[in-house]
Amino acid sequence: MTPAPVIIAIDGRSGAGKTTLAIELAAQLRNHHKVSLFHLEDIYPGWNGLTAGIERYVSTVLTPLSRAEPATWTSWDWEKHYDGDTRVTLPAEIVIIEGVGAAAAAARPLLSAVIWADSPDAVRRKRALDRDRGTYEPFWDQWAEQEDAWLAADAVPREADIRVLNMADGSAPADVMQALAYLPALGPALVPELAARRGLRLRAERLDSRPDAAALFADLYGGSANAVWLDSSNAGSSNADSSNAPAGPPAEQSPATERSRFSILADDGGTYGQSVTHRSGESVITAGSATARVRGPFFRWLDAVWGRRAVRTPDGYPGGFTLGWLGCLGYELKRETGGTDVAAPTPDAVLIFAGRAIVLDHVEGTVWLLALEASDADPWLTDARAAVAAAAANSPVT
Repeated sequence: MTPAPVIIAIDGRSGAGKTTLAIELAAQLRNHHKVSLFHLEDIYPGWNGLTAGIERYVSTVLTPLSRAEPATWTSWDWEKHYDGDTRVTLPAEIVIIEGVGAAAAAARPLLSAVIWADSPDAVRRKRALDRDRGTYEPFWDQWAEQEDAWLAADAVPREADIRVLNMADGSAPADVMQALAYLPALGPALVPELAARRGLRLRAERLDSRPDAAALFADLYGGSANAVWLDSSNAGSSNADSSNAPAGPPAEQSPATERSRFSILADDGGTYGQSVTHRSGESVITAGSATARVRGPFFRWLDAVWGRRAVRTPDGYPGGFTLGWLGCLGYELKRETGGTDVAAPTPDAVLIFAGRAIVLDHVEGTVWLLALEASDADPWLTDARAAVAAAAANSPVT
């Protein structure tokens, strides 16, 4: 018996970049999977056919594909304004369906994941009209009214597993791929993609410097929406006397000194930066322009992602932190370990995934710059070196 396919629907209003996103995702997934791609614009019966098109799609395309059966459907001839030829879409390991209404209420029970793509109205309109070379312009308002009526009765964005703000800057496909990996329904299917991420390379640079941590944090992360400073606040008293003389070799340090040896500064910026907020059984993970919503216990989610991107420890690096998840857990999570269920105005947990960070070694008087290899690693390392130098010049510690 052929297993049921993973079906991913990419929905959104006209001009939100659904088609390009679907094609890019299909191209990436085809590195490891057989992928079938279906466009709803091929089945809408005319410019006034959104509702009828959704009905046709669910009954003649989605339903058979969800049973791993070929879908035989009638296309629409946009030039003759009438039904066109009969076509067949074959099932595959992964099926991607894109178009307005792809994740309509009637379709959602048969879908593995729902992606809602959005863009500012002006961007959507320009993208749609440029794509269709003006043929769409006379019908823009007519189609938009149908979208308004449909969404008023069917809150698809609220039901989406992933929402992506598609600004046509090329970032959406990679961000969505990261977010898809966090959806439990897709985890088994995306094993090859997850395994490939374990081959990431960690870049590390050692600087002999004792910068002022507060100045360094303000310079590098003062404008970040989500940042972490894990500060060894008693490092000065643990590793040096009142004259700020350096302590002995690392091997001779006391347990108290070892515990206060490192400070970590990071944010969720860059190619691999992500953040997660958990409240009352729902985790919201943001990866660039994409945001995924995962229902279920926080610790179950954390166990699934912890250590996913293991990298080699750089030679000579004395710390145990080689990038990954950082943040705080609230007392409210005791509900998951048999404690009382108490609500709070603050999140139950807030974490960032640091794809780049600064580690201060208070014992050796060094700074380590850590970054996962990516196209933006070199610019960040340049900025980080400059920030360390500036913060060291103003540091009271010599």
